[in-house]
Amino acid sequence: MSTFIINTDTCNNNIDNNEENEKEPFHLLSLPIDVMIIILIKFLTLKELGILDSAYCNKKKRDKVLSMLSSNQFIIYDHLCFSKPFRSINNLMIWIGKRKIQVLNLSIVDDHNNNLTDDGILGLSKHCSYLQSLNFSRCKRITDSSMIEIGSSCIHLQSLDISHCNNVTDISMIEIGRNCIHLQSLDISHCNNVTDISMIEIGRNCIHLISLDISHCNNVTDISMIEIGRNCIHLISLNFNGCDYITDISLIDVVRSCTHIESLNMCVCDQITDTSMIEISRSCKFLKRLHISGCRNITDTSMIEIGINCIQLESLDVYGCTNITDISMIEIGRNCIHLISFNISGCQNITDTGMIEIGRNCIHLQSLNISRCYKISNTSMIEIGRNCIHLVSLDIGGCNKITDISMIEIGRNCIHLQRLYINGCNYVTDNSIIEIGRNCIHLESFNISWCRKITDTGMIEIGRNCIRLISLNIYRCNKITDVSMIEISRNCIHLQSLYIGRCNKITDVSKKLFRCLVGYG
Repeated sequence: MSTFIINTDTCNNNIDNNEENEKEPFHLLSLPIDVMIIILIKFLTLKELGILDSAYCNKKKRDKVLSMLSSNQFIIYDHLCFSKPFRSINNLMIWIGKRKIQVLNLSIVDDHNNNLTDDGILGLSKHCSYLQSLNFSRCKRITDSSMIEIGSSCIHLQSLDISHCNNVTDISMIEIGRNCIHLQSLDISHCNNVTDISMIEIGRNCIHLISLDISHCNNVTDISMIEIGRNCIHLISLNFNGCDYITDISLIDVVRSCTHIESLNMCVCDQITDTSMIEISRSCKFLKRLHISGCRNITDTSMIEIGINCIQLESLDVYGCTNITDISMIEIGRNCIHLISFNISGCQNITDTGMIEIGRNCIHLQSLNISRCYKISNTSMIEIGRNCIHLVSLDIGGCNKITDISMIEIGRNCIHLQRLYINGCNYVTDNSIIEIGRNCIHLESFNISWCRKITDTGMIEIGRNCIRLISLNIYRCNKITDVSMIEISRNCIHLQSLYIGRCNKITDVSKKLFRCLVGYG
């Protein structure tokens, strides 16, 4: 029925006792009970219920209102969401709880003022037993005290997100694991005090888990992950990014049992090797997202298998995997033709040979990051420009072998680009920037820092046509002057971030036009 609503629990103290005894005109409470229930369910928002509560606070019939609110099991709000800090959040939670207004899905995110505390959650959870989804991400004042109550009262929970809630420990998570057996989605990322002790309980009891995020939970090891693998066979998404003590031993168990996994994130897991990756390729035929950035022990041996078997892949991130070369990239390019997002940043052993296969076959690509792949040149980028026309994001930062020859191809064909980073591409000139400016009119983020051959000629085209620009970085572009910057200021009215450091020909004439920006420097 409602989303984010602020309730003002004010009372009208000016009504004297004599007024209370007078006969009241026709009002909501004059209606038959079944009609009132329909009105409450179908037409009143949570805010209006609060006003109704307040309106009768000094009248005799308030008791009837409160009785109806608290005893009517049909007043249920599908989704209550607080996406911005709300100072009185605890009072609202307590009010909802006392009135026994059922909320199925509650989301309180980005509480950087730390307004939500155990008091609010306790006030809500003791009465709202039908809660199915809770998101308390980054609510850092939440402790075991309230989470124990959640575990014992909200046994219908299907989704729980307490990521970055560092005060939550095994004490409450054991309660969650034992009672919330209908859990399908659990996110405890960055909860450093959660260990194998509670995760074993989760694994044994929450057998309906579909999504599990334990990223950066450094106290979770193979011991509990083996339990997860044995019982949670319906897992579709698993994220253990940065979990230093999870190894091939448990991962092999997980993927052998959870054969329907579609998403795996194990970035920066140094103990994951080709051994488990080969098992992933053989067992997880439905894999769509594989993120293994920073896994230095993964080589072509397993990535060839991934390319041959995991042909449903849509997102692949191998950032910093320096042991991966063209040998496996050729297999990826030839078979994984559904790729939408591809990140090989820092993979310095990948050359045009592998990227040509990507460019020719992966024509659905929307995001491509090949920054710091120093061996990639125009040869493969021309293929990218001609075939990958759905690109929305392209990062070729630091690729010094890429010049106007391929960038003109990008500018003419990849007209949906919103994010383009060509920083450090020293041989890119106005010739390609003009094409980009004239055709890529949806650009929102543009980084040409250290591109010293770009002048006002190219940037004027950017200013005239790319009016949706939000972020612009021209650091060390010494040939850009006030002339093009004035054009930018006139047309790019949505600009929020501008970095013009070390641009010696840009003077106070244009600088003063941008000083009000949030990200100016």
